[in-house]
Amino acid sequence: MKKDCPVCKIQKTTKAEMQAKLAPVVFKHLFNGITEDDILKFVNGRLIHKGIVLSQQQKNSIIISAENLIHNEALVAILTDLKATANKKIYHDSLSIEDTVAGKMALWVVDLIEKKIVNLSNLK
Repeated sequence: MKKDCPVCKIQKTTKAEMQAKLAPVVFKHLFNGITEDDILKFVNGRLIHKGIVLSQQQKNSIIISAENLIHNEALVAILTDLKATANKKIYHDSLSIEDTVAGKMALWVVDLIEKKIVNLSNLK
């Protein structure tokens, strides 16, 4: 085989180099294909989802759904359980700084969900 051939380059690539190159592609595809273009945004008085401006009827539907979520007993119970589990991880089960950070990140996600629901319910 030639010294410059692609196969030779692949054979010289270490496992760590391959993982470093492939991991971002694989993880993005398998674990989270969401981008900025996919999220619900409020821009210049318009609600936009997946790049499409929502109609007033669609906007009202989202507002009503968010209002219902605020009073949804199952969701409130789930979020409370998540907070308790995260606090337990932080204050009782933590064996390392990583455990504490993981618990704090879980609390941050719950807080983010709660604030997003409230913000959506307050849209006009």
